[in-house]
Amino acid sequence: TDFPVDTSPLVRDHRSIPGVVEKWDLYIGGAETATGYSELTDPVVQRERLVAMSEGSPGRALAMAEDEGLAIAMVVDNVLSSLPDIPVSKQYDIADQLVRVETGFATFMDMLRTGVAAAVRAVARGQGDPDQERMVALRPIEAWTEVWHALTRLQDDTEHANLDKRQAIVAGLGLLTGQAT
Repeated sequence: TDFPVDTSPLVRDHRSIPGVVEKWDLYIGGAETATGYSELTDPVVQRERLVAMSEGSPGRALAMAEDEGLAIAMVVDNVLSSLPDIPVSKQYDIADQLVRVETGFATFMDMLRTGVAAAVRAVARGQGDPDQERMVALRPIEAWTEVWHALTRLQDDTEHANLDKRQAIVAGLGLLTGQAT
C-alpha cells in the first residue's frame, strides 16, 4: 500500500516512489491483522521529520527528541493506523510500555491528540490516507472534536489528581476504539 510520507513520518522513504514510504498492511479474511514498515534510521531525515511533526512548536519538538519521543511517535502512528482493532490486552501492553518512560504519558497523550486532529483535518480536506479515512469513518467527523476534548480532559485530570497513568492510557485508547467504559 502506498502511504504518503506526511502520514507516517518515521517510516523509511519508498525505494522507487517519491513522497511515499515503505509501509504495508496485512489483510486476512478481509480484516487488517498487521501493519509493517521499514524503520527510518537516517538521523538527518529523522530530525527533518521531527521538525515537521512538531508543527513549529519547539516544546513539542523537544519532547519528541527526548525521553524516547520518536519511539512514542511510532506507537501513536501504529495506534492510529490500527483503529478500531486494538484488543484491550494490546491497550494494556501499550500502556505498560509508555509508563516506563518518565514523560511517556504526557508525550503520548499530546501526540495522540495531534495525530487525531491531523487525521481529521486531512480527511476533511480530501487528503487522508487509507488509515486516516478508516479511523475518521468510525464516527461522524464532528464527533472527533469531543474525542479530542475528552482526551485533553483525561490527561489534565490524570496529571492534576495524580491518577493511574496506565489506566488513563487504556481509557484514552478506549475512547478511540469505542471501548471506553
